[in-house]
Parts: sequence; structure tokens; C-alpha cells
Amino acid sequence: MQDVDAMNASLRAFSEGLIDYAGLFPPAGLDMQPAITNFLDYRAGAFQQQLGSFVIPAARLSELDATASPLAIHAQQWGAVPFSVLAGGGSDTAVFHQNMDTALKQVEGFLDVHGHNVRVSAFEIRLPDVLPDAEALPKELTQLIKTVHAQLDTDPDFFFELKRDASWPENVGRLTGALASVSGPFAPALIGFKLRCGGVKAEMFPSVAEVACAIHSCVHADVPLKATAGLHHPVRHFNAGVQTRMHGYFNVFGAIMLAKVHGWNPSKIEEMLADEHAAHFIFDVEGFAWKHFRADLPQIRAYRAGLATSYGSCSFAEPLEDLHTLGLLSAHPQL
Repeated sequence: MQDVDAMNASLRAFSEGLIDYAGLFPPAGLDMQPAITNFLDYRAGAFQQQLGSFVIPAARLSELDATASPLAIHAQQWGAVPFSVLAGGGSDTAVFHQNMDTALKQVEGFLDVHGHNVRVSAFEIRLPDVLPDAEALPKELTQLIKTVHAQLDTDPDFFFELKRDASWPENVGRLTGALASVSGPFAPALIGFKLRCGGVKAEMFPSVAEVACAIHSCVHADVPLKATAGLHHPVRHFNAGVQTRMHGYFNVFGAIMLAKVHGWNPSKIEEMLADEHAAHFIFDVEGFAWKHFRADLPQIRAYRAGLATSYGSCSFAEPLEDLHTLGLLSAHPQL
């Protein structure tokens, strides 16, 4: 087993549990069997501290029935296997509720098959395209969370995703305000915002301004943020495959923490998100820094736990390989 201690304390704190494995999704697009096998191997491997949950649509949970035995054997040594379940979506509230009802039945069936060998660590819920108004939205969110608790007898985190359209700034503010207003009774579960940072086409990547809008709104309201897609690499860069600039996970998660520590406005967040110079991102014995802005170790740990939570990636290896390329990981990760 490799010596993960070669990763310094600030980088370990920054990256602990950061990557939710989404190997089922493009561009990896693995079948269920190789994807879950990878996840179990990573969870028992040298870089297990960097790994979070297995991301899976509710509609595909039944495919894991065939892996009940491997999951049980793994759970005996490493604990219940964590799953982050995707659900929701729909053109309007009625369709959304139908989709959620179906998803909850699928999760119930999954838990019946696997019992204590698995746990639903989070629900990642796509809200309807037409968002409820500011008065109705908190009530909708509260009722949804209570319904999940009642039907599943579990206490997962929740992250809610918006459709990205011309109403983005307004809807981001509406959602983060609603999330902040309803989260208290459900603590210590996190009730947060899900930010999609990319995809397989250039138009699926939000602008620096759109990402900064979401980060600023979440930080200002103390709403946890989970990201997904387009964050395979640490630092923002141009990707020839999709012919656009891809956001970096140092940029995004560093900006969340530093915006909280230093009270940044959206313009300063945009500046960090747009930075493509790896040398500006520093991990040392005292903490993390971007240029002359710093977050110390206790701040990194606190804000990673409750504000800058994790991101979904179809590759677990690529983010770690890049750390080695940048000289932040002494040995090449063997995964």
C-alpha cells in the first residue's frame, strides 16, 4: 500500500472525501459491474480517504441485486457501502412528485435487498424546470425531506439542483434562501445546493460568472454546496475534447473556502475561478493559499465538512494522477 502520508496535511484536509465516484456516467460510462467493482477497490485502497460515495440513479439501484454478496463481504470489513442517489427532475411540480415517488420505491427495494450492508448517504435531487415561487419552495423542500425520512427511516444529506437558464441568478438566490430557511430542524444532515460544472458538450459548462453566483449565494447563506461533472482536473484549463475551458476543483472548492474566510464578493470569486496558473494554488504545513489569500487547517476542515462538500467525478484516478503531475503527491497513484 502506498504511503498516503506523503500528501501534506493541508492537501489531505482539502481532499478528504472530496470525490464521489460517478463511473456510470460519461465520459467513462462504465457498466454497473465494473463501476461498483472499481468503487469497492478504491474504498479498500491506499487513497480511500479521498473517496466519498458511489453516485447512482435511483432507477439503476436494482442492477446491484446481483452484487449483494460482494457488497456484504466488503461491508463486513469496511462498513456499509455509501450511495448518493439521483432522483427527481421533470417539467413541472406534478411530474417531479411522480418521479420522486418512483425513486423512493426503488430505494426502498434496494434497502430491502441489501439491508445494513449499504447506506444512502445522500439524495441528489433535480428540481422541476418550473421552480415553485419563493413562498412555496421552502414548504415543498421541507415536505419532501420529511417524506424521505418517513418512508426510508434514514437521515441522508440532500442536495438540490436547478435548471441552468436565463433566470439562473434569481433562481439561485431563491433556492439558497429556501435551503437556509429549512435546514435547521434536519441537522446534522446537510441540506444543500448541487452545482453542475460541466458535461460532454461545451454548452454544458457554466460560465465563471454563473459558478461564482452559486458559490457567493451559498457562502452568504451558509448553504452547503456539492458539485458534479467537469471537475476531473485540479486547475482550470482548456480541454480540446470539448473545445472549452473546464473548471478546476482547486478553483471551485478553494473559492468556496476562501470566499467564506475573507468575505469575497462575486468578482473576487470569479477571479479565482478563472485562474489557470497551478503555481498560484499552494498547499503547505499551515493550510491552503491562493495568491496571498489563505485558509488555515482548522478552517479547511470546518468548511469542507459543512460548506464545500464533494464533487461527482466519473474518474477517481485522474484527479489523483494530476496531483502527482503537479508534484503534490510523491508517488504515482496505483489504482
